[in-house]
Amino acid sequence: MCFGGGSSAKSADAFYSEMKPKFGVLPSLSQEKAKRNPQEMKDVVKAERVGQKRRSLLYPTGGE
Repeated sequence: MCFGGGSSAKSADAFYSEMKPKFGVLPSLSQEKAKRNPQEMKDVVKAERVGQKRRSLLYPTGGE
């Protein structure tokens, strides 16, 4: 009851390389920088963060 072996059997690498789809060259995901005009953005108000104090894993209660 031996089902494998011998020199005619494919290796796992050869078997999977035949099944693997060929995608070709991947597209670029880079984007151009946003063009922001400072004259149009001068009326934007920078708001301070409102809410609870920032917490972390080292200080879960928010202590410093």
